[in-house]
Amino acid sequence: MAVAVRTKFATDIGVSVTGITGTESKQPGLVFISIADSHGTKTWQQQYQVGRADTRERASIAALFRLRERLIELKLGE
Repeated sequence: MAVAVRTKFATDIGVSVTGITGTESKQPGLVFISIADSHGTKTWQQQYQVGRADTRERASIAALFRLRERLIELKLGE
């Protein structure tokens, strides 16, 4: 998804967040965060044990934190 975001909007970096609401084999609160840039794609899996609204908020904050980490790695501010 992050690659598709990057491609569709012609950006340097694409960020995506998706989650599982719950299936027989997956617990509710499972979230995947991906960041795509010219060096490739990184994906993180996180599990939250809270309600749907809290999971969305925490996943959004986590995605922004991962983006911040990636920007620091790329040293874009220099």
